[in-house]
This record gives sequence, C-alpha cells and structure tokens, in this order.
Amino acid sequence: MSVRRTDRSLQGPNSILRSAAPLFAMLLAILASAALLIPDQAKAQTRNTVSAITVDVAPLRARGVGVFADLLHDSLRAELQARYTIAADAPRLHVTVNSFFLNSSTSIDRDDSFGGGFAQPPLDNLGGEAQLIARDGRVIDSYRLLANNPATTAAHRRSPEREQIRARALTEVFAGWVARRF
Repeated sequence: MSVRRTDRSLQGPNSILRSAAPLFAMLLAILASAALLIPDQAKAQTRNTVSAITVDVAPLRARGVGVFADLLHDSLRAELQARYTIAADAPRLHVTVNSFFLNSSTSIDRDDSFGGGFAQPPLDNLGGEAQLIARDGRVIDSYRLLANNPATTAAHRRSPEREQIRARALTEVFAGWVARRF
C-alpha cells in the first residue's frame, strides 16, 4: 500500500514553478498589452503640433463677462500651449469661447437625487469652438465643446480666490478635450 503525499512543500521546487507559470504568463500578457496602450512619441507629437494658438473671448466680452474674459483667455491659452508643440508647417489652432457659467450653488444638495442615493453636484461650464485652420485659411476640422467641471472645485478656498480657481479648472478641462480631439 502506498501513501500519496499532497503537501506542496514536499513535492519540490519544480512543482512550485509549474503552479506559478500560469500566473506569470498572465502577468506578462498584461504588461505586454499595457505597452501597446502607451502612445508612440512620434504619433503624439505629430497629432499635437500647431503653428499658432489663438483664443478669442470677444463673445464673452460682448455678454459682459468682464474680468473673467481676460482670465479665461490667459488661462486657456496657457493650457493649450502646454499641450501643443509649435511648428511652422502645421495648421493654426483657433478657439472661440462663447459661453461661461459659474454655478451659484457650490454644495451638493442631498435631496436632489436621481434615486439610489446619487446626488449630482452642481456644474460650472465653458463652451466654445476649436478649429484647425490651414495655411490657406480653410477650416480643416472644427469641434464644438461644452466643458463641465464640478462647482465644488476649490470649495475649501476663500471666496475671492474660489471663482478664479473654478474658472481656471474649466480651462484645463476644455484644453484637455481639445487636445484629445486634435
């Protein structure tokens, strides 16, 4: 009569390696697929190259947005410049900002739920249109966008700074979507 032992510690190092092989193979497959998701630097740089960046906030000034128009202009231009490379032979990026809204409510109303206990935070938004314009003046591509961000951004800050931080956060979101498109 023979006794068969099933204790892994008594089976030797080869059995441990055999049992770890599927896990190791799965880990290697995950790492290989993640490497495919990393964008090629040449593709990313080609996609994000423009000859100039212009931001037009005249529609906001016409609506009486005041000092926020200048803040949005400077902040959006800086955000876009951080995401694009300038090259002479590329198309020009022109962004027109048409709407700007800071919600007066900056807290989540717990009674305003859609069922299941989910309450939507109030949103700030920034709307406009981004265009890629060729050297000959024709519009290559156009993208209308309404960027949203929670009005609770910077809720911990003092009142004079809070609205400026919220406006800058909107330009960051807007610029991010433009950079994803072009």
